[in-house]
Amino acid sequence: EAEASAEGNEWATEVVKGLKRSSPTGLKITLRS
Repeated sequence: EAEASAEGNEWATEVVKGLKRSSPTGLKITLRS
């Protein structure tokens, strides 16, 4: 479970990085989802 969680966090981090580059608004929407 720990490994799966870590992988999920890494994936989420990459998504957040991409959203920050493209659109701060998109980032806020993603965090609310």
